[in-house]
Amino acid sequence: MRYIITIIVMMLFLQNTKYFGQCSDAGICSIDNGVFEEKSHNHLEIEYSYGISGDPDSLTINALKLSTGIQLPWDTKISLSVPFQKVSGPFGSVSGIGDLILILTHSLYFEKNSLSISGGIKFNTGADEIGNFPQKYQPGLGSTDFLFGIHYNVDNYYAGFAYQNSGKRNSNILQMERGDDIMLKLGHFGTLGYGLDYQIDALAIKRLKKSSIISPEPAISRLSYYEISGSDNFQINLSLKITKTISEKIRFSSILAFPTLKREDNTDGLQRALTINLAASYTF
Repeated sequence: MRYIITIIVMMLFLQNTKYFGQCSDAGICSIDNGVFEEKSHNHLEIEYSYGISGDPDSLTINALKLSTGIQLPWDTKISLSVPFQKVSGPFGSVSGIGDLILILTHSLYFEKNSLSISGGIKFNTGADEIGNFPQKYQPGLGSTDFLFGIHYNVDNYYAGFAYQNSGKRNSNILQMERGDDIMLKLGHFGTLGYGLDYQIDALAIKRLKKSSIISPEPAISRLSYYEISGSDNFQINLSLKITKTISEKIRFSSILAFPTLKREDNTDGLQRALTINLAASYTF
């Protein structure tokens, strides 16, 4: 319990110091995200997420995500999630269905440890050109991205690595092309008693290349683009998840997440100063 109290105190301190991080989910954070799931279970989940971007954009993000995981033969699982998102800010508000994420995971189970390998696609299903709003207001990122991840678990500790290939330039008024991302994830989980479980994560995310957008003064004969300063961000985020088991089939969970480093650029709209998730899941 003292570890959880320490994490909460650290999160409150980091929030007061106005750090802005990334993992809103562009896709990469969906890899190896089910520590508490029994390997033989299917599940349905509904999740509400509240986020704020912090200054200078002052965006508020409300999202509802539906997801399911279906167990296939040979310790393989397919997961699907579909978000609905509303972003509000000084320029107005935009809402719509976001990008659908499909992930296939194969796991190897041993006596005290396990190894999982995942591959997936973030489909370009969300709009990225509603009105004349910039990308940070849009429900979709405007690209089809490819995901890869590997996850190792031993006792109550785990480590994961993920990579996201960010696809092509989108159709937004900025015509943004994001750089690829890599992520390293370290975590610990356990039981508090009274049907409560906890999960503590530290995520390091690095954008491998600067993102680019259309130049406001393109060449006469062709379009030209320029790289966004500070868009190849490096982030370290902390999160605490508490899960309450109601019955063998029903669980409720809550996640509190904060960054520890300031994100210099939010052209893609993925910056978060605070994220709170509430979810209910049903296993079958």
